Amino acid sequence: LLSLPVTINWDRLDSRWIESLLEDAEEGSVGSVPEALSDFGGYVLALKRGLAVERCSGRLLIEKLECLQSQWLLSVGSLLQSLLYRISRLAVEAWRTVLPAARGWAESPRGKALQQRLRRLKAAATRGVHLA
Repeated sequence: LLSLPVTINWDRLDSRWIESLLEDAEEGSVGSVPEALSDFGGYVLALKRGLAVERCSGRLLIEKLECLQSQWLLSVGSLLQSLLYRISRLAVEAWRTVLPAARGWAESPRGKALQQRLRRLKAAATRGVHLA
């Protein structure tokens, strides 16, 4: 919560301001621009944050609670992620173990008898007949 990821849409990047800055530097109206900056051309991206002096006094209880909340949410999220990963691994292992056993059981005499019984039940259900 305190550190949000930033994604940049490079298709919407406007390079006119950096080009005008380089042109102004060539004319001399702006101070000197480092030579290495001109190598980047229109590919320079600058993010600006406002500057302000802020003074706080007190115990800053809300800010501390927000920090604890974000740390707690991150730890719970990572625990859930690892738990879901382990459950999915166990499910895949179980499926790989059960599937061959189920195929072997289906080929056994009891499995074939159950399959025949299920086919008869399905046929009777489509005809509307109730079997006892």
